[in-house]
Amino acid sequence: MADLSPLLTQLRTLTPQEWTTVQARITAFHKLAGKPLPEPTTGDDYLMEGLLYELRRRGHLRQEDKRFWSIPPRYTATAPIVWANLESQAGPLKTLERVQLGRIAMRALADYLERGNIAVGAKLLMNCVDKVPVAIERSFPGYLRAGLLRFCWQGH
Repeated sequence: MADLSPLLTQLRTLTPQEWTTVQARITAFHKLAGKPLPEPTTGDDYLMEGLLYELRRRGHLRQEDKRFWSIPPRYTATAPIVWANLESQAGPLKTLERVQLGRIAMRALADYLERGNIAVGAKLLMNCVDKVPVAIERSFPGYLRAGLLRFCWQGH
């Protein structure tokens, strides 16, 4: 087994933003590898969950698919800002509501990008995560600002 002391020393110096990035990457690596995750917490990356769900729904990601991609720095820098924006407008959300929000957000983003005749893939969705609020507004005009977006996933 490798000596983890340098890693543990480095982890102690991380800022909250860096911890969020590390958590998002670990979550993504587990999901991409098909390994089970621990029980979700409020800090889990529900946009990445939504991204993977949307790729599977569109037939771009299969369980037996062994492709692996790295998470672009733009995603890790932008996703927490998008989470904060969505949650500030959607109001307090439970864990399952966050998962549904992530799915709706990534479906709206993929649809938004496809309207511009752009082929949707994992890298593109991760790099365009900052456009999620605009995409949601296009799909559900006024719902996010009015705090009504939760009605879009109730009953699903």
